[in-house]
Amino acid sequence: MELINLLIKNNFSEKEAKVYLACLELKIANASTISRYTKEKRSTVYSILKELQKKWIINEIDKNKIASYSAVPPEHIAKKLEENFKKFQSLLPAFNAFTEKFGIAPKVQFFEWLEWIKNIYNDILQSQVEVCALLGTSKFPKFISNYLETIFFPEKIKRNIFSRTLLSDNSVNKKNINKIQSKKYKREWKITNWLTFMENIIINIYWPNKIMIAVFTEKEPFWLVISSYYLYETILSIFNFLRKK
Repeated sequence: MELINLLIKNNFSEKEAKVYLACLELKIANASTISRYTKEKRSTVYSILKELQKKWIINEIDKNKIASYSAVPPEHIAKKLEENFKKFQSLLPAFNAFTEKFGIAPKVQFFEWLEWIKNIYNDILQSQVEVCALLGTSKFPKFISNYLETIFFPEKIKRNIFSRTLLSDNSVNKKNINKIQSKKYKREWKITNWLTFMENIIINIYWPNKIMIAVFTEKEPFWLVISSYYLYETILSIFNFLRKK
């Protein structure tokens, strides 16, 4: 009964769970044998077997010209559930953005510990949209640049995430623009003379609804993450305006 309850919690009906476990125990059996084993009507068992076949949980085997059935291993079901979970999890940003259209208050998170930057940049790696950034300077402090070069950028390339960055118009960025403009990193960098702000500031626009504002000074770094569909759309429109200039 415990196994039946477990399967029920994972999208099986009670009868589907009974038929699956019967097939698992019997190894290979026809509908009549499964019917006797589960004490369900043969027509009911046959109908359930066809439904489980559609879900790739039961295989049909032609044995001595009689249709027989076998169950896929439980590991297959576990893998399928895991894939479905990951797929649903990947859609959470879209769900969050959708709900915010109806007036849900923005969520604000404040971080001031260095270790948290890894969590934030890992969050950026889950982005379902192109990543856009407004950057005071292309020269990052050492404690950030090491992490970006060794972990973040390689993973970003692996996940095929493209990014566009607008750089503040200053001497450091003008000097470095040719070095950092690289297809290898799947990113586009552009200096805009319409943008001038403190060198230690960066704004990342990612997911369909998130904005990360960072002040990465050596002594007092902090990061602010805001989840807001309206603010995301507003800053993205400003970014696109500046990019055309």
